[in-house]
Amino acid sequence: MKHYVCGVSQLLGATLKDSRCDRSGKVTGIDQCGDYPIIDVLWEDAERPEQVVMTHDHLAALVEASRRRADDDAYKEEQKPRRRA
Repeated sequence: MKHYVCGVSQLLGATLKDSRCDRSGKVTGIDQCGDYPIIDVLWEDAERPEQVVMTHDHLAALVEASRRRADDDAYKEEQKPRRRA
């Protein structure tokens, strides 16, 4: 039976950082049709996206981290003082 991770579409356009290579890039695609998920990442200064193969658990963790980051950003935005017109 195939295993799919839900909510991966929120990763599209997200910025990833690779601390091992000291680089960052944007997620441009996600494929869960094969045996393992593949995300396409367009690293800075690259001409074409790199296909990054990962486990379903790693993809699920990435989706959860992205969800938490979005929630944190929304909370910070709510806490900003508002100007009165």
